Amino acid sequence: MQSSGAFTVSSTLSQPNRDRKASQLTVGRTDTTDSGPSLVSTKQLSKMWNMPESTLRYWRCAGIGPTYVKLGGRIKYDLADVEAYVRANKRKPSVRAHGG
Repeated sequence: MQSSGAFTVSSTLSQPNRDRKASQLTVGRTDTTDSGPSLVSTKQLSKMWNMPESTLRYWRCAGIGPTYVKLGGRIKYDLADVEAYVRANKRKPSVRAHGG
């Protein structure tokens, strides 16, 4: 199945008689099989990892941490890249860490 490359955004528009009418604007992709990358902001990732946003900013400047993309001046993290970063940084505790 070929992707149409669109997705739907819903919004609410005020009518002059104060009734509200829902409308939809189609942008990007519509298919659910190939939804593309799931992107999160620095704020969202800092909440997910329970760490300050400043740490993620420092990591970007220092060239460490998960890879990111810059879209229109905004920093976004692909969740697949975030998961890969976590997997790559897994560590097993040493024997000494257990007092042995």
